[in-house]
Amino acid sequence: MFEQIKDFLSWFFVTGDPLIYGADVAIAMTTIAIVFALTVFKKWGWLWTEWLTTVDHKKVGIMYIIASLLMLFRGGVDALMMRTQLAFPDMK
Repeated sequence: MFEQIKDFLSWFFVTGDPLIYGADVAIAMTTIAIVFALTVFKKWGWLWTEWLTTVDHKKVGIMYIIASLLMLFRGGVDALMMRTQLAFPDMK
């Protein structure tokens, strides 16, 4: 049973690259920190009623701007990684 789980995880996750492991850890820690902060400050209800289910056009616009900035940042990081790989193709 443990071998099957280990085989699945080695197939599912890209392994061997410390940068990928670091990114995985950073994503997990950020998610845990956000959930922890929302729980400690008791903001789950506020987040749901005031932002996620709102019909206020100003709040919807702010959410669109935040989402677009996040996607811009993600696209920039992807572009930097592709340019680095083109500049140094034999790095592993």
